[in-house]
Amino acid sequence: IQYLTQEEVNRIEKGDFKVERLNIIRDIFLFCIYTGLAYAEVESLHPDSITQGIDGEPWLNINRKKTKKDYQVPLFPQAIAILEKYKEHPRCLKKNRCLPVPSNVKYNAYLKEIGDMADIPKDKPLVSHLARKTFASTIALGNGMAIGVVSKILGHASVQVTLDAYADVIDSLVLQNVHDLKQKLSKKSDNDRK
Repeated sequence: IQYLTQEEVNRIEKGDFKVERLNIIRDIFLFCIYTGLAYAEVESLHPDSITQGIDGEPWLNINRKKTKKDYQVPLFPQAIAILEKYKEHPRCLKKNRCLPVPSNVKYNAYLKEIGDMADIPKDKPLVSHLARKTFASTIALGNGMAIGVVSKILGHASVQVTLDAYADVIDSLVLQNVHDLKQKLSKKSDNDRK
């Protein structure tokens, strides 16, 4: 599966693309990276979708169009900042939406420009679904989120769907976790001998 590395996400995040339409598309793409939303969900996101979670923090209540399933998505600080930035945007106010999302065709065309300008490898073409894969792989699993939690946030029909989709990522994370644990245990063993 294709996904962006944290370094590639940082390049997009820090990029000033000099044209307002590209900076807007960058922000929408980053919002998807930090929420795992698919294009259809982010395009239809309206202010009433933002609710207070049981933790007292803002969450999104979403209906996944693909599975027709309701699910909740936590809003991390990066996503909240993007929502705040566009709260008073004329297109958002006119359409009662959270973000000024253009048509999927325009969105993907502008993402291609951003990918070129941010020096993203050609084998990772920026398209709307890449953000969702990046959320799962780099943001969530890469930072230690449990697979069951990732599955719920993505609105997958079952954990097995998530396991099947991200098996390669999970395998590499298992190896990294084993390596990290070996190093910790070696240090502990060295300290115990002293």
